[in-house]
Amino acid sequence: KCLEELLKKPDLLAPEHRDGCETDYSLHILYADPKGRFTLLALVWEPGQQSAVHGHTAWCAMGVLEGGPQIECFDVTIDEEGQARGTARNSVDCAPGVVCALQAGLDDVHRVGNKSSSTVISLHVYGCDLVADPQSINQTVIVCVRPPGAHRSSSSCACR
Repeated sequence: KCLEELLKKPDLLAPEHRDGCETDYSLHILYADPKGRFTLLALVWEPGQQSAVHGHTAWCAMGVLEGGPQIECFDVTIDEEGQARGTARNSVDCAPGVVCALQAGLDDVHRVGNKSSSTVISLHVYGCDLVADPQSINQTVIVCVRPPGAHRSSSSCACR
């Protein structure tokens, strides 16, 4: 509920929290709970940028402040070597004001990206302290691509 209310404030972000980067999406820490219980970040996505396929080490709530990111969801299996491998399941185009919640672990593996021609800004609340290392929240997953004509449950895939 709180995140939904924040998304309604057009002047929420200072200009420096809207700055993007040419090479990768930008992370701006907006607030860190002094007791380490959660961290609020603004992520700025320039056209064509996307995250790696990942799960989280803590719970997360994400809300769209501006633009329309795409969230791709993945099914995950663990291979013989203990590697997490993801296979695309579906994708969702989000609009400003949309909020979603993700649990920790590999049940909500996803990739966020900006396939539009304008900047996207999303707010993320993570259930941990990310001041020292904001990227520590992500558990990267190897992506598997099914060969043409392969059944959805097929274990044959090419990884990239």
